[in-house]
Amino acid sequence: MGKRTIASPPPPIPRLPFMPSNMVEVILPSHKQQNNRSAIDQLRSCYLKYSSLVSLMVILVIFLLLDWPKSSRHTLTVQTESYSKIAIPIHEVIDEIDVLWAAPTKRESNKSSPCGILFVAHGCNHAHTDWFVKCPQGCLGLPEEVAIVDLALERNLVVVAVSSENRDFKCWLPEVDGPRVASVLQKISEKYAPASSLLPIWAFGASSGGALVSVLGNYIKLQGYLSQIMARPPEQTIPESCIVYLTMEHDSMTRSMAKQILASRITDGRNAQHIRLPPLAISSPDFFSKRIGSVSNSNSESMVQSLQQGGFLDSQGYLKDDPRGSDWRSAVQPFAESDTLMADQSAISEVMNAAYSMHEMSREGVAKGLDFCMSVLPSSSSACG
Repeated sequence: MGKRTIASPPPPIPRLPFMPSNMVEVILPSHKQQNNRSAIDQLRSCYLKYSSLVSLMVILVIFLLLDWPKSSRHTLTVQTESYSKIAIPIHEVIDEIDVLWAAPTKRESNKSSPCGILFVAHGCNHAHTDWFVKCPQGCLGLPEEVAIVDLALERNLVVVAVSSENRDFKCWLPEVDGPRVASVLQKISEKYAPASSLLPIWAFGASSGGALVSVLGNYIKLQGYLSQIMARPPEQTIPESCIVYLTMEHDSMTRSMAKQILASRITDGRNAQHIRLPPLAISSPDFFSKRIGSVSNSNSESMVQSLQQGGFLDSQGYLKDDPRGSDWRSAVQPFAESDTLMADQSAISEVMNAAYSMHEMSREGVAKGLDFCMSVLPSSSSACG
């Protein structure tokens, strides 16, 4: 048998923008040489087949680009922009505790190093993975939590999140979780400053998380805390610490408790604040797309119109009934795409609850509360001033 000559493989096909995935990876069929064909014939045949395939692909790509739906272009743009500013946390195990934490970049804070730490505590039925979109073990990235992280990073704070020890009801037990959280915060702070001069630490928590941060000062020195949809009296009164209660308009019981607690404190009001969160009007067409990065403007507008037509909104755009008990899901389901609309897991569900202002994590008022707490920081720790 004569010596076999194998033709050199053709150069790789260049990738073209917006080419569908099933047309990018093209594997040419293997070319078997026949004994009675010369090397020149083989090369010519391969070239002809290759050039024909490339020509066909170019024509198809041009057609697809010209006929690419405008809605698809818009959706891609929205998703790219929404994820470009989201913090990617560091995953670390500290004292056998799974920790996610993110430090501000110079782009976010315009400063060279962090000036403090914000610990964030989830509510019942949630976890520390709610606070970030991208993380090694998979994060849920709920919109209100992600927005709160962004607010802290913009203020040059390191954001630290852990889950409660109880993974059945996923609520916090202060006597159990207090020491765990304190140990983590101590180690994170030592990364930036020696133990003798730890970074200032604040804490934010909602519902069960609000109860935890109210007593966290028993286990580690806090500069203050923000308790949302939970009003529990602090167990320690530190003159220079701040206390902020964020209560929702339809939650009259928590609002009343917050007023009583602040009225009973021996304070001139300099270190305590009560922020009331009114309902949010679902009237603007981009209401959902502005709060949820993965929702396109067109789907947002469709959801708002469907809620209006379904009678779920009043004339000003406010929800008539608590979404935890109404049938609003039937109105937005056709435009929800991959959102499951399941309670405690759905971005849209969380935003609906926040809009009603009864009992939900919300970014509303957090910026004001953080600014207040950082403004009353003692002069000896003025790096955040």
